[in-house]
Amino acid sequence: MADEAELAAEKHVRYIVTVEKKKDSFESLVMEHIRLNGAYWGLTTLDLLHKLHAVESDEVIQWIMSCYHPESGGFGGNVGHDAHVLYTLSAIQVLCLFDRLDALDVEKVADCILHYY
Repeated sequence: MADEAELAAEKHVRYIVTVEKKKDSFESLVMEHIRLNGAYWGLTTLDLLHKLHAVESDEVIQWIMSCYHPESGGFGGNVGHDAHVLYTLSAIQVLCLFDRLDALDVEKVADCILHYY
């Protein structure tokens, strides 16, 4: 009975990594505008499972930074999408997961966040 209650961590990891790869699926297309938020939740789950190494950190950081708008200091929900404070927060959180806050222009991002409030 104890085996039934255990979390199937590897199945969760496989699902999270697979979802990221299916960029042409219906689900991916209708949620394209919030992809950065989805990445945050998926990557946080991997981190909680101690499986963050299941993704290529350099690829993730490169994609996160491709969502950056240097003119405003904010991040869009995906490449080519407008910057918003919600996606900016998700980008910062993902960069924290990978210990890569050094990739940010902290002053510019802080100004962007202050602009919303």
